[in-house]
Amino acid sequence: MKKTNKTFKRFAAITSASLLAACAMAPVFTSMTSYAVDVTVGAATDSNRTFVAYKVLNATVSTDNKTITYSVVPSYASALKEALKLDAEATDAQIISAIEALKGKDDDMRAFADALYDEVKGGTADVTDITGGTAKDMTTGYYLIVDVSTGLSDDVRSKVMVDTADNREGGLKVNLKKDGPKFEKKIWDTDDSTKDAVAANTTLKEYEDLGEGFGDSADHDIGDIVPFKLTAKLPSEINLYDNYKLIFNDTLDAGLTLNKESFEVYINDVNVTTSFTVPKSSSSTFSVSNDNIKAITGVTYDGIDDIVEVYYTATLNSDAVIGNKGNWNGANLTYTNDYYWDGSEDSTNNSTSETPMDYVVAFTYQTVIDKIDSDGNALAGATFALSKKLPNGSWSDIGTRKGSTQFVFKGLDAGVYKLEETVVPDGYTKAADIEFTITAEHGKDFTSKLTDGKALTKFEVTEGVGLTASISDGKVNKTKKVDGVAEQHDAVSGEIYGEIVNNSGTLLPGTGGIGTTIFYLGGGAMAAIGGVYLISKRRMKKSEE
Repeated sequence: MKKTNKTFKRFAAITSASLLAACAMAPVFTSMTSYAVDVTVGAATDSNRTFVAYKVLNATVSTDNKTITYSVVPSYASALKEALKLDAEATDAQIISAIEALKGKDDDMRAFADALYDEVKGGTADVTDITGGTAKDMTTGYYLIVDVSTGLSDDVRSKVMVDTADNREGGLKVNLKKDGPKFEKKIWDTDDSTKDAVAANTTLKEYEDLGEGFGDSADHDIGDIVPFKLTAKLPSEINLYDNYKLIFNDTLDAGLTLNKESFEVYINDVNVTTSFTVPKSSSSTFSVSNDNIKAITGVTYDGIDDIVEVYYTATLNSDAVIGNKGNWNGANLTYTNDYYWDGSEDSTNNSTSETPMDYVVAFTYQTVIDKIDSDGNALAGATFALSKKLPNGSWSDIGTRKGSTQFVFKGLDAGVYKLEETVVPDGYTKAADIEFTITAEHGKDFTSKLTDGKALTKFEVTEGVGLTASISDGKVNKTKKVDGVAEQHDAVSGEIYGEIVNNSGTLLPGTGGIGTTIFYLGGGAMAAIGGVYLISKRRMKKSEE
């Protein structure tokens, strides 16, 4: 039996045999008769498709329309037992009861239809004149209706179990569900403190085998080139289409600048970038499109695992939102939904549908360092340098901040950092270097932008003495004083905050001179010389005696 998750994708609406067991063996005290029922399969646009039907159960209806009686068509008894996984000795009543037990179990019913077709295909169908999508005067019974249109493999054909006895009033309509494409957007995430940078000649498609890879969220430094990936899994019925339009619609937030030269497009691993229309500017709203992917030379479709992939990059810029609000960007897919579109724009069959939006988010963080003295007062005159640790153990310079009493390093990725005081205020000792690690975790599967900040699920700083991380908006108390008045710091969720203390020192002055050290060294030397002189004088006096 085929896997039910495959059959769901290709399966049509089901009219189950809901009254089979209840009515099959009921005593009949009124006369019974058969009816002729018109069955319409699919929509008007499916009228050129080919359907056949296998009648596996006969059905008669009482003249008062209260009772339906079913019986197994003898030529299908063996096929029904195999499809239902019954013993060869199973009775007709057991077959009917097993079918009725599938009521309400859509996956099992679909699997049953798959398995039954495996048993009956190759034989002569009972109804082969379902022309224009409609079968006239089908006698009451239980049918397997199959789409046998050319270009379909057996595992993607629509197969429908239809009870014309229980659904005979006014004719029966069976709706076929077209298998539309599946779409997703992903963003690249990696920790460049532990993963080597991607080589310059690496194509975007090759990113998938490197680092942490593509996901629904990421964090990056401002200035990082951020790869994105759009994926369309084509419908299993793709070979029923002569023309198939595909448009990727995308929007970036202000914190991301599109790199318009970066686009790569693949269909089933074949590079087809030149066959697609890609953006010519760095607009935040853009599309990547092809009016008929079925006409692209060198591409074949198997109807099972056909994939279209779009890769591009954007740069996280200085307008990026800091912290848990994130930098959101979403995309969706516009696609052809009519098999019989002839490719012309003014055709009545030129209709399209859209997939739901799929979102990804890029986070970036910052440090806010206040400089204070041992009494908690703001202290000016320092300069700080921040660097980031690379996988080989070396440090990459992030930048320096100087002059004020507060030092903000905006736009940081997760990773390992070192904060160093490179210029010390006059009259104070140098603060020890602080090495710290920013760790963050974020959510996935976003069908909308999250404005509550909950997409950032974890944010913390470790190993950094005196540093704290804020993951919730609000105030963070601190001991810094300005003009003798204690302040509060307005925290940003996704911010590293800390106070670095300088203590008064004796190494004066701090402007480049050697200060009092020379006097300590000079005094020590004088004492040593004096001691040697005294000892020598005593030895000489003793030797004279």
